[in-house]
Amino acid sequence: MRQLAAAVTECHRRQIVHRDIKPANILRRRCRFLLADFGLAETLTTTQPLLTEPAGTMVYWAPEQRRLEPYDTSVDLWALGLVAVEVATGLPCRQGGTALGLIPGRQIPCGDGAVEIPRPMVHRRFAPG
Repeated sequence: MRQLAAAVTECHRRQIVHRDIKPANILRRRCRFLLADFGLAETLTTTQPLLTEPAGTMVYWAPEQRRLEPYDTSVDLWALGLVAVEVATGLPCRQGGTALGLIPGRQIPCGDGAVEIPRPMVHRRFAPG
């Protein structure tokens, strides 16, 4: 995930919104993970700081995209977060009609069942006392 986050950070530094981050657009080459398929990517400018056109794979859309509101680079972070959930759980995530709430202890619909978002864990080395 660190390599993907670095790729997204570099895109956003250049004001590029990928708009279609999903597992199918992540390539693995040995120990490297690469963000691919920039066919829907757009560049933000001073005259166009927000995008309005719906694009990408709906299951990975951020809440503002679902509401058909203007959006920026933050939609890529939402999608990357969903990919991280899939990596952590091993199950493909689906969003319902409302925004996905990643609240510890809350269940989210994934695959054929539900996955509980784990409560934060602290390694005993960092635990108080």
